[in-house]
Amino acid sequence: MQVNGKNQMKSKLFLSLAILFVAGCYTPYQQNSFMGGWSETWLAPDVVEVSFRGNGYTSAERVQDLAILHAAETMEKAGFNFFTFGGGKHSESVQDVQVTPDQARTQGTATVSPSLSGANIGYSSQTTFTPGTSIRIQRHRVSLTVQGYKFQPIGVRSFDANFVIASLRHKYNLTATPAPSVTNSPPATATNPFTKFYHDKTENMPTEEKQRLQLPASAPEIHNVATDQLANESLRMAERGFAQIGYSTFGGSRQSLEYLTEQALKVQAEIVLYNEHPTNATYFQGAWFWQRLKVGHLGAFGETLPDDIRTKLQRNTGDYVTAVVDNGPAFRANILRGDVIVQVGEMAISTPQDLRDAVNHYSGQKVQFHIIRDTQPLLVEVQLNGD
Repeated sequence: MQVNGKNQMKSKLFLSLAILFVAGCYTPYQQNSFMGGWSETWLAPDVVEVSFRGNGYTSAERVQDLAILHAAETMEKAGFNFFTFGGGKHSESVQDVQVTPDQARTQGTATVSPSLSGANIGYSSQTTFTPGTSIRIQRHRVSLTVQGYKFQPIGVRSFDANFVIASLRHKYNLTATPAPSVTNSPPATATNPFTKFYHDKTENMPTEEKQRLQLPASAPEIHNVATDQLANESLRMAERGFAQIGYSTFGGSRQSLEYLTEQALKVQAEIVLYNEHPTNATYFQGAWFWQRLKVGHLGAFGETLPDDIRTKLQRNTGDYVTAVVDNGPAFRANILRGDVIVQVGEMAISTPQDLRDAVNHYSGQKVQFHIIRDTQPLLVEVQLNGD
């Protein structure tokens, strides 16, 4: 008869396997936890620091990509269409040594021999000891400081937040599977992917701007736009007096454009910029929905100063003009995209909100604008629209 002593290390072995199972999974796209993930810190209304920490089974490439993805999603949720890496990128790697637990196995043998006086019992055992194994694990972490813009800034390397989100979510299979492929009319019971993946941008739109949105008087226009022209076309829409009210982006099999028309009618868009192109083994489709805006007091859009403009002008304050509406007050006064507005009448301009307050204050009046154009100060007289 043999007696085995295998059970004495069972609890330690199960614990070791559990630890290795958890450690063997790369860090998912999630908020920071014991397995890693993203975190964010807002440094200004349009500047955020995003970090992503991976565990030892997450590659440096994945860590960097997921940090960029969260930066793009954070900017988009805050109402910014473009972003730049204003503060650069910081990455670090930490090497750990993990040691698996020691293991011991004891095997014993008992021998029973009958005799006239009873039984002779003999016992022998052998213990095998296996020391723990050292495993070197490298963990990566990336921190990014990004600045957001509603419109693509001039002379600065910037990225389209919507495009980056769609690209990286597809790369890591983070986008839910869209409805089945169709070539003609969509089934009546199918889910509209342009509705399913729709992001409403009016939620973060200033109240004054939202009140100037105008409903279309006719059916929506669908404009096919090449990928490399999306940024320029978006800027041109702003210059024509339109505001983006939402967008849909997704990957998968190509979907019927009847879905797109259905969603455009649902959100009452006047114009839709549409882009589609194959990406690796799948298909990308994106749509950006626009409504016309009643021209405001000034007819211009602005942001805080980009980092390179701050360095160039040696100042932090002012409103950086990102788009000028055709035939509006700013257009007629020859204010240009890229100008920096630093004063309106007697009111100093430090932020875009200061500019909104100033043009509301001087509504309907002719007022002097102090601007900086390519380091040169200028004085421009503007006849503002009334209420």
